[in-house]
Amino acid sequence: MVELLLLQLKNLPEETQQILSLAACVKAEFDLNTLAIAEGEKSPQAISLDLLAAIQAGLIQPLSELDENLLVQEYKFLHDRVQQAAYALIDESQKQFVHLQIGRNLLEKTSLQQRSERLFEIVDHLNRGIELVSNRAERNEIARLNLIAGQKAKAAIACSGAKEYLAIGRECLVVSSWQTNYELTLDLYLETTEVTYLCGDFERVEYWAEIILQEAKTILDTVKVYEIKIQAYMAQSQPLRALDTALQFLQQLGVSFPKKPTQLEIDLELNAILSRFSETSVESLIRLPKMTDPNKLAIARILLRTTAVAAMAASNLHSLIVSKLVNLSIEYGNASVSACAYVRFGSILCGMTGNIELGYQFRKLALKLSSQIGNQPLKTQILMNVSHMILHWKEHNRESLERRSKIAQTYMKIENAQLYSKLRKSESKIAQFFEAVPVGIAIVDATGRPYYANQRGNQLMGKETDPSVAPEQISTQSR
Repeated sequence: MVELLLLQLKNLPEETQQILSLAACVKAEFDLNTLAIAEGEKSPQAISLDLLAAIQAGLIQPLSELDENLLVQEYKFLHDRVQQAAYALIDESQKQFVHLQIGRNLLEKTSLQQRSERLFEIVDHLNRGIELVSNRAERNEIARLNLIAGQKAKAAIACSGAKEYLAIGRECLVVSSWQTNYELTLDLYLETTEVTYLCGDFERVEYWAEIILQEAKTILDTVKVYEIKIQAYMAQSQPLRALDTALQFLQQLGVSFPKKPTQLEIDLELNAILSRFSETSVESLIRLPKMTDPNKLAIARILLRTTAVAAMAASNLHSLIVSKLVNLSIEYGNASVSACAYVRFGSILCGMTGNIELGYQFRKLALKLSSQIGNQPLKTQILMNVSHMILHWKEHNRESLERRSKIAQTYMKIENAQLYSKLRKSESKIAQFFEAVPVGIAIVDATGRPYYANQRGNQLMGKETDPSVAPEQISTQSR
């Protein structure tokens, strides 16, 4: 069928054939302005006249009405076989050049705003002709565009597409790019490492991470690498390796923790923070300046990653790490991750010290800070942490479950749609579990302490305390 259509196309005027072959390179639906840019010399009016023969032959059809200039702007091929035949009009040896020229014209003649909207289209054309590009400056520009396309694909959870764009971006670079174009090379390799992690290829994560660690000029350039390595180990259920990786990085920036912190060390750290609020309020922390020191910001980012790891692998260390992040924020200003630290510190106050009111003040502080954050995934993570770590200390599980579920839905849709469905099932199971727990039986949390081990805990859950079970018995049973 394609062969028959090809014969029919070849009976059309030469100008019509050229325009249709360009249209076939664009996509099944096309418009005059795009064809004018791709062709490079003709006006939309001239191209419109060239298309008349194809309309009359029934090979393409208009999609829009006449505009103020009496032009039909939008068209489409009658079906995909017609597009294939039109594409076959281009000699095989010329296809790379044609795509490259279309990409160049689109890049040059498209406004900055439209360039962002048509990024994939532009980059796809350039990539089809990359083998013909020898100019180093142009190859670097194409590498940069592939980096942006890879980031955009990653944000859309299109991991395979992101990997492809980033791979082409790396191929555009020269062997010595780590020396001659460091920033672009670093960004391409960092994005490659992250996308590889998101694809679940953990062995390749180690491969790409090792290259960056060898080539990076400063320790600060490796922050994202360590974040990805920590996440990768956690995804493989290796919290101890994740924790060790985090602590190694922190040591390079002068931050160290005892391997096995004692309760006295934990209490001293907590009291050092609490003593700050004898003459000032928790709410006053909202007025702290922004953290600007690059070293401190790097420490804050890794500390935040470490909190979740330590909660699973080293509960005593978790309290010290959270306290360190809170202290860092108080001394050097609030960072975007400070709100997460305040949530976790509030949870520690509620669960470890029993100071629920002060813990709720940190909850309010975190929520206020989150309203100032433009990073939607981080903002939603803060809301989810608040709902899961603090709300239950004052609200019955049945009352907060729906709110927590809505917040989790937003977060997991941003992070991973598949995980969201699993979380919904977990939420339901958690609710059923709490309903089934006998009154007076405590639940041990990640810190090793009883979760609902006293009258207050039972009252918070909306249950009456069983007078036949003393608090001492509850603690004993929970352990």
